[in-house]
Amino acid sequence: MSREKSIAGNHNLELEDLVRIQVELSRISRIYELAAMSGGLAHEINQPLTAATNFSQASQRLLMPLSDTLPEKIQQFLRKSVDQIERAINTIQDIRNQVPAAEVMVVPENLNDLVRTAIDLFALQTDRNPPRVIFCGDPTVPQACVDRYSLFFILIHLLRNAAEATQELNHPEINIATILGKEGQVEVTVSDNGPGLSEEVSGRIFQPFLSSKSSGMGLGLISSLRAAERMGGDLWYDDRPGGGIVFHLSLPTVEPE
Repeated sequence: MSREKSIAGNHNLELEDLVRIQVELSRISRIYELAAMSGGLAHEINQPLTAATNFSQASQRLLMPLSDTLPEKIQQFLRKSVDQIERAINTIQDIRNQVPAAEVMVVPENLNDLVRTAIDLFALQTDRNPPRVIFCGDPTVPQACVDRYSLFFILIHLLRNAAEATQELNHPEINIATILGKEGQVEVTVSDNGPGLSEEVSGRIFQPFLSSKSSGMGLGLISSLRAAERMGGDLWYDDRPGGGIVFHLSLPTVEPE
């Protein structure tokens, strides 16, 4: 099915500028996703290792009354088991600590301009006929304190998810808007009229390695959440009335002098 090619972006930017931004964005994206992967793997591996430590230590305590008759070799094996498990846990943590953190430079920015650029970058990454994205920017929103590359990373991922959720629809709707949030916050919302989330996935979409796509690794949303938190913001979702989903990205604003 052919989809309408209508992107509401910042057409004041030259293609060369977008390509330059895309190069840096690719680097930042890899760092965020690597951090999410290492954190997710460390969590998944540490759980059974911690359980093994607890079982070994419990065995030591249960056998303590028999220490006079229990062969020393058995007690020695249990102590060495605990030591080796703890060594493995520490090694995993050391490896995780080697993963570099994304460099975040939070400065006051015109949020509407950055959203338009993010839409253009999304179109640049789309192989064929990018979906129609409707942008409604509130001109009264104050400047947001953001790292522009972290913001691009989040918005492009949300737009990509929305495009994939609506690709089979005859009349897909993807909307992105800027609105005033709670005191000291501004929000960017990304919504679609796709099928929404299944009960199996709902409530767990920010878990690493959870993906409904056969080729997906399930790192995009958890990486986006971490990127939002690095800027002092947050990321969450609601069901869209009538079907679909709405993601909310809250960001701090510039405090009035």
